Order: sequence, then structure tokens, then C-alpha cells
Amino acid sequence: MKYSDIHEYSWAAPGHQGGVGFTKTPAGRFYHDYYGENLFRTDMGIERTSLGSLLDHTGAFGESENMPHAYLVPIAPWSVVVGTSGSNRTIMQACMTDNDVVVVDRNCHKSIEQGLMLTGAKPVYMVPSATATALSGQSIRRKCNLKPCRRKSVKAR
Repeated sequence: MKYSDIHEYSWAAPGHQGGVGFTKTPAGRFYHDYYGENLFRTDMGIERTSLGSLLDHTGAFGESENMPHAYLVPIAPWSVVVGTSGSNRTIMQACMTDNDVVVVDRNCHKSIEQGLMLTGAKPVYMVPSATATALSGQSIRRKCNLKPCRRKSVKAR
């Protein structure tokens, strides 16, 4: 089934009506014509019945949550559909508590800073030295050997 052929317009968000709202003004019409209706028609939301439900874990959501089990991964995955920032904050709130000491890249995304404020975790900032493909393990180890990190070890939950 091709999702864009369903023509299921949701009224939960302005961008989810196949772009119809953009056709009402000259600037909106230009935007709509430039990107085309398929961009807006394929903008998916969790309220789309043809995709299944995030709330009862059916359809595409349920399938994606069951995929790790096919690879014998012993975890219970959940879908997070709030974008990168919301996902970062959600993960941090699940893993960190007040006064946990965490090593954070100085050049981190603003949602990481927000997650630190929400959880009360204490950051130890680092300016990592990087290669073309990865962060330098040596710079991370150096930062972890500093006094604040030794005072309270970071633990996986």
C-alpha cells in the first residue's frame, strides 16, 4: 500500500492536511508548488489510523517495536515520536537522576543541556579531540579521570 495514495488528511497539525492550508496565500501557494502535494500528503502523524497506533502498539509502530526481537536483542523497545530534542530529553530522564555526574561534549545539542536541567544531573564538559570518524577515546578517558567524575561513578540503569 502506498501511504500517499490514502488521502487521509489529519486535522491535528497544520502541515498534516496535504498542504491545503498553504494554498490560501501567495507565499503559501509558492511553498506548496515548490515542494508539491506529496511532501505534505506523506507527512505522518501518530493519529493516522492507516499506520496503526502508537498507543496500542499496532501496525507500523508495533512492527518496529518487535524488530529487535528478531535479532535476539533482550530489550523492550518503545517508539519515541517527539523528534530529536524530545527523544534526547526522554532518554536522559529515563537514565539520569539528581546529582548524577555525566560527561558531556561541549558542543552538544541544546536538548542535552535541557535534559541536564530537567534531571538535575551534573555535567563534566569536555572538548573532545576527534578523528575523521570518531571521538578520541584518550580525551574521554582524561576527562573521566578528573575529580568530579571519580567522586561519583556514572552507572548504567
